[in-house]
Amino acid sequence: MEFCVLGPVEVHDSRGNPVDVGGPRQRTVLARLLVAQGAVVSTRTLIEDVYGDAPPVSALATVQSYVSHLRRAIEPDRPARGRPRVLVGRPPGYALVTREVDAVRFAELVRRAEFLSPVEALGAVEEALGLWRGSPYGGVL
Repeated sequence: MEFCVLGPVEVHDSRGNPVDVGGPRQRTVLARLLVAQGAVVSTRTLIEDVYGDAPPVSALATVQSYVSHLRRAIEPDRPARGRPRVLVGRPPGYALVTREVDAVRFAELVRRAEFLSPVEALGAVEEALGLWRGSPYGGVL
């Protein structure tokens, strides 16, 4: 899976096909996990990001269902009740464990350009700039 945040939040499978990760609130959960770059995001933070200062009573269950949907979408081959490898539960919340993010690729290309010849550096920077598709994290609440 490839996660794209340098424009509207999108996910693409290994063949480049778009993956349905749900509506704006589920995309907010996904975006928040991507921003954390593999660090654990507490369920409390996810609830605040999705609902602001007035979460409904059902907020925890709803966020858990968003995570469940996201898991099915980004790990479609995971057997039922199989241990997740990408979107993992870790107290006190969840972490998205991946480096397949366009923003990570962008940063790596820019860092690498510093050590390349001018012509190669230009190519790396042009490739990095080509990853941008619009406003970062677009389409997120």
